[in-house]
Amino acid sequence: MTAFEDKRQHKRFAMEVPVEVEVLSCPENPELRRRRYRCTTRDASICGLQLQTEALLPRDTVLRIWVELEEEGEEPTTLELTGDVKWSNQFPQIGSVIGVFLRDRPKRQMRLWMDTIGEELKRRFGKT
Repeated sequence: MTAFEDKRQHKRFAMEVPVEVEVLSCPENPELRRRRYRCTTRDASICGLQLQTEALLPRDTVLRIWVELEEEGEEPTTLELTGDVKWSNQFPQIGSVIGVFLRDRPKRQMRLWMDTIGEELKRRFGKT
């Protein structure tokens, strides 16, 4: 295995969706609690998101995440998820990016997220 080989367990795919996050807790910077930021997903999987953010949020920050999903011919659905920032980095060309591991609560919302990602994977890669 090379140093650059992807070690993720779940397939990720590029996905640009507007997201809003609220800081639930931030051990490194407690004054960030309750702050909200607009973000955009860069990629997504069943258990995680990579977000381009307005501000670089520290590792171990807990976020409430609102993802608005639109399906053709249907009303948009807003999912409310919870996640932990596992890494954060500043990139010269794109700005602040964070990696978020999604928690499995609330279960109904997480199930909708998994269904959405599963359908997207089937659509993109033709798997049934």
